[in-house]
Amino acid sequence: MLLRNRTWAFVLGCPLVAVACGSNNNSGQDAGSGGTSSGGTASSSGGTASSSGNATSSSGVTSSSGTTSSSGTTSSSGSSSGSSSGPPMLDGGPPGSVLVLETSRNAGTGATPEHLQQLTSLTPGTATAGVTTIVVDPTMKRQTIQGFGAALTESVAYVVTSLPSAQQQEILHDFFAPASQGGSGYTLTRTHIGSCDMAMTQYSLDDTCAGPGTVASRPACFTADPTLAKFSIGHDTTVTAGIQGSGILVPFLKAAIATSGNALKVLASPWSAPPWMKSNGLMQGTGGTDGTLLTQYYGAYASYLSKYISAYTAAGVPIWALTPANEPLGVGGSREAMDWSAGNMNTFIKTNLGPQLKADGNNGTKVFIYDHNKGPVGTDVDVWANTMLGDAATKPFVAGTAVHWYGSTVQTDDDTMDQVHAIDPTKDILFDEGTADELGDKSFGTSTPGFQYSWLGDDFYWKKDDYDWGYWFASKSCATPATCNHPPYEAFYRYARDIIHGLNHWYIGFIDWTAVLNQDGGPEHVFNPIPTTIMVDSRQTPATIYHSPTFYLMRSFSQYFRPGAQVLLTTVNVAANVSATDYDGTPTYDGGSIMATAAVNSDNGTTVVQVFNETGKPIPYALSVGAKTVNNSIPAQSLQTLVFAP
Repeated sequence: MLLRNRTWAFVLGCPLVAVACGSNNNSGQDAGSGGTSSGGTASSSGGTASSSGNATSSSGVTSSSGTTSSSGTTSSSGSSSGSSSGPPMLDGGPPGSVLVLETSRNAGTGATPEHLQQLTSLTPGTATAGVTTIVVDPTMKRQTIQGFGAALTESVAYVVTSLPSAQQQEILHDFFAPASQGGSGYTLTRTHIGSCDMAMTQYSLDDTCAGPGTVASRPACFTADPTLAKFSIGHDTTVTAGIQGSGILVPFLKAAIATSGNALKVLASPWSAPPWMKSNGLMQGTGGTDGTLLTQYYGAYASYLSKYISAYTAAGVPIWALTPANEPLGVGGSREAMDWSAGNMNTFIKTNLGPQLKADGNNGTKVFIYDHNKGPVGTDVDVWANTMLGDAATKPFVAGTAVHWYGSTVQTDDDTMDQVHAIDPTKDILFDEGTADELGDKSFGTSTPGFQYSWLGDDFYWKKDDYDWGYWFASKSCATPATCNHPPYEAFYRYARDIIHGLNHWYIGFIDWTAVLNQDGGPEHVFNPIPTTIMVDSRQTPATIYHSPTFYLMRSFSQYFRPGAQVLLTTVNVAANVSATDYDGTPTYDGGSIMATAAVNSDNGTTVVQVFNETGKPIPYALSVGAKTVNNSIPAQSLQTLVFAP
């Protein structure tokens, strides 16, 4: 169900939120605390909190009326905000020292969770014999990191702007404020061109038939506008009565950019062209198909994307990069989408998009190809990279390849990333979408009473409590997890494994999908409930803000692997006595036990090493960075960040 139209919380003198115009309101505690907070002013208005994820509370915002669901219980670890009360020790401490921070399931005092908990610094010495060794070679510098971040969609803006000003500021600060100011220092985000599934309604930026609405209210549209006379970003900039979500996306993006000190780079992706450009006249397909872009509108579509860049830039949201299509291999009519073959996309980029961006002066915006799931060597990502990077006419218009992870909750496809990199080492690989999909243990998006809202507590992210789309639709039996791509899995593991392996195999950055949603993993106009690193529990007033363990995982990387850092060659030799056994006594899905990646920061000279233990027992190890060696032990189910001060 959808909420009635509301009046948004615009703060006097500021766009949408006060963060860009006033002082930072950081109501959190130290970096080791975590869980929920309920800062801000209580609202007298209600709202509708739906267990289906299709609505959110309007705490702190004027709303017409509503009721609050009381189904389920909210569990949270910790009693304070996940935000940091002060800047972290980014330089590692005194010269020559080694700072250690830890995020764990239960390695804290009294077997409690840890959230980037600062531990006793290590003193360099001689490596202990017989233990696992991690060797970082400072002379072997690889790719340069652009940063880390999360997508900002209309649904995210809707949830955050429903909160009182202080809580809006808290969330924006926790994600986007520079690390030196205690924020996560996110420098990358992704947003949508026209609607996506995580928008409040379906719309394009050149609607010639019905306005924004649901799939059912939008019949096929073939009323063409080849000159784009109706093109407008008005839905994203201007509140329109009766159009839910209108007028909030651009102001919200501007607030995030301002919070970051203008360091935030925006990647934009269209899920679909306007319906009249497509073979089926629909943004979201039917009958298991998505529709394709009609060849006679290749030029109009290129102009559409270029006009978007110009309009957003003029509105105060510069577009750092774009992908021509989100998930072009198709999504079976499950949301807005548009199918492409590698050959057709190659033709479109070299003949239409690249020349159009250049003609309009928008060729400073990078173009990333593919924007779909990784897979084994020889599969689609390989084919697309070979097709476009192997075409001398297309390659100059392409900055690199963007990838997602939904093909498997287990595999990281390292060999494929190496092969894509080898096609042209001057082109980048960017991870631009992944999330801990989906919520529910009964069926897709549906939970049993005992499971409902378990994702508002830390243990959910460390246990095999997450079931992705493939579990429900592709391989639910999973009799042999080691050979199954979609078993029930630990969300924390999936993030840690993919980021570490990805950086070791050429990622320049990692963008989490959807920064913030409500307690039901919504709202959205297409039912697709997911957990996010920050979740707003709006079942009570004031709402509480939950920071999950994956929030601290992302912060471990975004605070300590800064833009401009260079990834270093890292080698892990696992001791013979280390067992690749998970917390539940079964073999780890990937057959691994301990993994690591490292980078040297260009701004302060620190070398930072991230170490992850995916087993159920502690693992002692010796870590060498050049001539400097420290001995340490990493607890079961934990991530350690080691900062070597120069």
